[in-house]
Amino acid sequence: DEGEGEGEGSPNVELLFANLDRVSDLALGIDLDALYVSGIAEGGRAVVMKLPLDSDEDAEAEAETEAGGGRDGGIKGLLDEKAVPFCDVTSTSVGSSTPDPGWNGPALTVDAAGNLYAATPSGVSVVNASGDILGTLSLAGLIGDEAPTAMELGEDGYLYVATSGRIMRVRVKAKPAKLPTDMVVPPRKRRAGTENTAGT
Repeated sequence: DEGEGEGEGSPNVELLFANLDRVSDLALGIDLDALYVSGIAEGGRAVVMKLPLDSDEDAEAEAETEAGGGRDGGIKGLLDEKAVPFCDVTSTSVGSSTPDPGWNGPALTVDAAGNLYAATPSGVSVVNASGDILGTLSLAGLIGDEAPTAMELGEDGYLYVATSGRIMRVRVKAKPAKLPTDMVVPPRKRRAGTENTAGT
C-alpha cells in the first residue's frame, strides 16, 4: 500500500556512526578502506574519527542498528564500536584553543599522498596517515568570526576554503586525491536461506 512503512526508515539507508556530540564533515581515504568523520566530542573538543570500511556482513556482525544501543541511549551506528580517534585539532587553533559553541567541527579533505586537511575557525591543519599533525596554515584575519564549512583541493594548485559568507584560496603544492569516478554500488550478497524478495 502507498505510504506503507512510513516512519520505519528506508531499508536502503544504514546508520554508520552516531558517537559524537555533533558531526561536521567526512572524507574518504585514498585506499577506500576508511572514512574520516569530523565533529565535536565531549568537552567541546574538535576531533576527527577514523571508521574502517569493511564488508556489509562484517559490519552487521559487529553491531546492530537498534534503538537504545548507542551513546546516551540513542540509536547505535554500525561502526560506532570500530571507530577510533584519529586526531584532535582543538589545540591547533591559532589564537584560541576553545572552539565557538555553535561550531560543528572541522571541514575535511584528503590529498593524493593520503594526508588529511582539517579546517578550524583559525587554521587548516595537515595530518599524515598516522594521525600526526604536520603543520597548520593560519587563517587568522581572513575569515573573521566565521567558521569553515567546506574545503577542497583543486587541480589548479589551490586549496579552497568556504565559510558561511566567503570563499578563500591559498596556493599549495599538494594535489587532490584521485578517487575512482566510476564507482558502482554492488548488490548485497544474500545470506544463506534468504529468499528473493525483489519487488516487495
